[in-house]
Amino acid sequence: MELAAAIEGLKAADPSSSITLYSDSQYVIKGITEWIYGWQRKGWKNSQKKSVLNRDLWEDLLTASLGKEILWKYVKGHDDNAGNIRCDEIATRFADGEKMNLYNVPTEKYPFTGILKSVLL
Repeated sequence: MELAAAIEGLKAADPSSSITLYSDSQYVIKGITEWIYGWQRKGWKNSQKKSVLNRDLWEDLLTASLGKEILWKYVKGHDDNAGNIRCDEIATRFADGEKMNLYNVPTEKYPFTGILKSVLL
């Protein structure tokens, strides 16, 4: 899911702007910034010489990131980060088949803060 979220986020982003992509998944951050080029050189094999899991998604993420100025930032999950809380809320509701209002505003304009974390989760 984390890979799919990063892919879709990059697809939706304005390619001419600087992008900061936040993720609570070190797998995603390290995968795209450190490991992916080694995987490619080694024929999509990991350090244990096994096929890289989710290769199709990694290739999609690489394609979605090409030509874009992206700052990849790790945020600790479930730690009063408004954007991370919002993402968890969206993912949980969609997984449960619930509809919800989505909006696109800067984090500082979110209608909640980390203080409300227990209410949202």
